[in-house]
Amino acid sequence: MNTARSFGPAVVTGFPYDSHWIYWLGPFLGSLLGSGFYTILKHIKYWRFNPGQDTVDFRESPGDPMNNVKDALCRGDTPRLKHLQFHDIPFLPANHFAALTDLSLSYYDSPIAWALDDLLGLLSRSPMLQKVRLDGLPCDLHLRQSTSISAVALAHLKSLEIGDCLGYLSPVPTLRLLLSHITLPPDASVRIYGVEACRVSGTVELTQTPDEWSTLDINMTFSTLTLVLSRPLSHATFSLQLNTGGTSTALLEQAVTGFIRDNANPYLRTVTISSQRGWSSWCDPRVLFSTLPGVEVLEVGECYLVPPLLDALRPLGAEASHPEARQLLCPNLSTLRLPPRPSSSSSAAPSPASLPPSPSRRVGHKVTVLEAMDTFHETPLGAGCRIPPNATKLFYRWGMEERLRKASVKSQGILFAQYDSGSVVGSHEWEEEVLEETGGDFLLMHYSDLRRILAESAEEHGATLRGGCQVVSIEPDTDRPYVTLATGEVITGDVVIGADGCHVPPYHCRRIILEALGQEDRETPTGMQLFNVLLPESALNQLEDKELVGQLRQTGKVFTWFGPGYGALGFPVKEPTTGEPLFTIYVYASRADQNMTIANAGREELLESLKG
Repeated sequence: MNTARSFGPAVVTGFPYDSHWIYWLGPFLGSLLGSGFYTILKHIKYWRFNPGQDTVDFRESPGDPMNNVKDALCRGDTPRLKHLQFHDIPFLPANHFAALTDLSLSYYDSPIAWALDDLLGLLSRSPMLQKVRLDGLPCDLHLRQSTSISAVALAHLKSLEIGDCLGYLSPVPTLRLLLSHITLPPDASVRIYGVEACRVSGTVELTQTPDEWSTLDINMTFSTLTLVLSRPLSHATFSLQLNTGGTSTALLEQAVTGFIRDNANPYLRTVTISSQRGWSSWCDPRVLFSTLPGVEVLEVGECYLVPPLLDALRPLGAEASHPEARQLLCPNLSTLRLPPRPSSSSSAAPSPASLPPSPSRRVGHKVTVLEAMDTFHETPLGAGCRIPPNATKLFYRWGMEERLRKASVKSQGILFAQYDSGSVVGSHEWEEEVLEETGGDFLLMHYSDLRRILAESAEEHGATLRGGCQVVSIEPDTDRPYVTLATGEVITGDVVIGADGCHVPPYHCRRIILEALGQEDRETPTGMQLFNVLLPESALNQLEDKELVGQLRQTGKVFTWFGPGYGALGFPVKEPTTGEPLFTIYVYASRADQNMTIANAGREELLESLKG
């Protein structure tokens, strides 16, 4: 934007550009703006903010200009200021704030130059405070200087929020010291947030009056754990929010039980638990309830939390012959509130691929399963299946862990390769810490074994399994739905759950749903065909590519091959009867006949579809 440099070339070239005027207007406006700004600075006598700043003698050079700003802005009385927010300001104001009601201090990029006494002094000079928020306090603030100020009384405070403490130490000692020097009114709420659960250890005593709290709310999400203490007929609460990322189950359990033990036990009477994660990923319910001896009312928000909870509440040593040998974790429990659920259900599953239900009898359901095949322990679908952690954690909770582990291969990771050349382009390993966080395992097993284990577990928990029951119709009556079998038998239930799919006629459930939605029953061809095959391990010896054989024999590895129009997936499983190692392969082909099905696709047709 240099006017002189742009003018010379423009004259020589005959001003070829219409936008040459900007090289004159831009610098003119810039100089005008700069002159105006300098005039304003001269008018307010800017040199007074830092006298001697232009000296040539270093001995006369002024000190830190921030001290001058601090002295100029942060002293004396401030009678009318109501809201004050400091962000990354290294000092605290020394004013007397007679009307200040809202104070916010945050530190993320700038270190603080004050001690805990300075903060307490600021609070004491602001008697009308109603809301205080402190973000980014250093975790070692309690170590910097001994506190000489006595407790600060904030009679009008309604909300105190402290969170996101910075540093690698546990923030609990700093939080405890700060809260011990603040006297709160009876209806004030305290919220502590952004605390890493892995750093909470030892004593977690934070509240000044643990005997006043009678209600505890526990809310577990996939990323945070929130514990809220409250009392009836009061707006006062005490909340601790923990970040759970990367924290083991043992540390989470230690943080939860430590908070309850040091801040409310044994005064709690009402406990509410809500969790997006299973017990196994954050706390053993028996350990949790051992810290709640006085609870009288217990409420649970999710159905999948109920079975482990009921198991934990059963008396320890219930089989003992002497009643005195039995131990109750919550002897005063009088009310147990469970999530809403239907009283009974009936499952119609005409398809050979249907599965027995989960052991829902444990939470009060009376289940009857109708299967078109004569047995639940076999299936014509000879293939392997992958069971991800979000499913295995439920199966483990229902008591199937030992049988699943015995019949399966634990997945260790996955390899990605090109379909045409077989070259490995990437891999992924399942880390133990990740699986521990999910609460389950990634298992590879034969589909027949999965059906068998589910059926055995369902029968053990009271479900009725009936084979050879071909369902011919379903009546979705809103009051009492029922199904009709080929024999003419009619079975009623409160709920009918259908799992007959869309590939084995007459697929009643699909038809009923489409009719209710007013949609036609039609399929859109995808241009893809899926084939599957099970190979004995000995068949791998016939492969000419020895490098590929070595890869396929890696324990627990899942293999994927990708290419234009084709794909394949393979992984090891165990033979259902002998337990011998097998290898299952799924092949996706885009140029297969659209009318080809599992029943009529032979070996030659499969090979023909994969040419090219």
